[in-house]
Amino acid sequence: MSLRQRFLGAGFWIAGSQVFLTVFGMGVTVILARLLMPQDYGLMAMAMVFIGLLNQTNIVGFGHALVRMKEITPESEKLTFTYALLSGLLMCGVVFALAPAAGAFYADARVVPLLRVMSLGFIIRAFYIVPHSLLRRKFRMKQQAKIQVLATLIDAVSTVLLASMGFGVWALAVGPLVASVVQVAGIALVCPWKMGFQIRGGQAKELIRFAGGVNLSILLWYWYVSADSLIIGRMLGSAALGIFAMAMNLSKLSWNKVWMALNPILLPLFTEARGKEGELGRVFLKVNHWVALMIFPAAFGMISVAPEIVTVLLSAKWSAVIIPLQWLCLLGVSRGLVVLMSPVILALGRVRLEVMFSLVCGVVLPLAFVLAQPYGVNAIAAAWAVVFPVLAAVVLLPLVLRALGLRLGEYLRVLRTPFLASLAMVAILYALQLLIPGPPSVLLVVKILAGAGIYLGLITLLEGSPYHEFRRLLADTRTGARA
Repeated sequence: MSLRQRFLGAGFWIAGSQVFLTVFGMGVTVILARLLMPQDYGLMAMAMVFIGLLNQTNIVGFGHALVRMKEITPESEKLTFTYALLSGLLMCGVVFALAPAAGAFYADARVVPLLRVMSLGFIIRAFYIVPHSLLRRKFRMKQQAKIQVLATLIDAVSTVLLASMGFGVWALAVGPLVASVVQVAGIALVCPWKMGFQIRGGQAKELIRFAGGVNLSILLWYWYVSADSLIIGRMLGSAALGIFAMAMNLSKLSWNKVWMALNPILLPLFTEARGKEGELGRVFLKVNHWVALMIFPAAFGMISVAPEIVTVLLSAKWSAVIIPLQWLCLLGVSRGLVVLMSPVILALGRVRLEVMFSLVCGVVLPLAFVLAQPYGVNAIAAAWAVVFPVLAAVVLLPLVLRALGLRLGEYLRVLRTPFLASLAMVAILYALQLLIPGPPSVLLVVKILAGAGIYLGLITLLEGSPYHEFRRLLADTRTGARA
């Protein structure tokens, strides 16, 4: 099969599993909300504050390093596993030692044993990283998706069972550990690998350097994407933070699901494409074009229907969400493109560029939030929407284009049609709103249906009929999905 077919097939299985898990998860959440008490969720939230950052960085870098290696050998598998296990043991030890401090901070001793049990997940996931990376490298996401669904089902059953038996917050803590064990067992069956211990080797230095850079970048990223909530909660209070958090969660609907489907397979795609002269640049432009075709209308459309979405779905008491939601949807346009640059940087081994950009964002964005906070949540959302795209355009984009041998005009050309069609769609929708007055629920439906029709019509007018390309895309996806 071609690289395109394998990529599309892998994307199909990831997207399909994400849809199922999202719907299934909503149902499980409703059931657990009836079985557990608010304080159970509060205790879990307390624990996650301390363990969440370590979850972000524990073994991600080692997995990326293995995916982008030119050749996988038994030595590289053993090195990756050894360092991932050592990292897991270290993180588990850190959490175990600092758990009493967390309990003292919250003045609640129940957090201590909860954190210590949850920290076992670091060790369990170390046995998962090597076979998971091997499957990603080969685009074998069909097996990965099936294992993920099975693990989630078992997680749900065990969590609900423990909650119904009166175990309270322990149901929320033990369920994910059970799921992790199932994932490790399942992936070992479908992807045998050379488990062993090895600290030294020809690839050890590269592995540590690359993984360390990735983890440092993730730490910086975690800081600057969390700084807004930290500043709002400290300076403006819980009510303002609730408004901002709701706006941010709604805005992510325009791009986050696309990213979640693409994220596991972009690095192996770009890694394989780098082997041919000029191929990586062409693949990068093609991916950006297709992502823009999906994200731009969703983000700009969300800006247009924000008043109706907030009024219909959340009620009028959430009206303060509308303006920050519109600003953050504008931010989503740039974030949806910037996240495509990281896998390219990693595929090329330029992890320093990733660290440098994260460092710049980690300094400039929190400063912008502090300067904006006297003017309220709307100003902080506007700071996000203005400052982040400027940083990406000035700092990151030129470096990525230079590394790929691309010109700025080539990059902008693949974004031009989705951008112009989305802007025209928004303008027509605002005009339509003036012509068709009605209740927010009716206006929301009309805008969504009309916006989809207008955008498809404009894309057809500007790029030609997508019918034949869609049929080819569907055929390639089917071929890849059968693998």
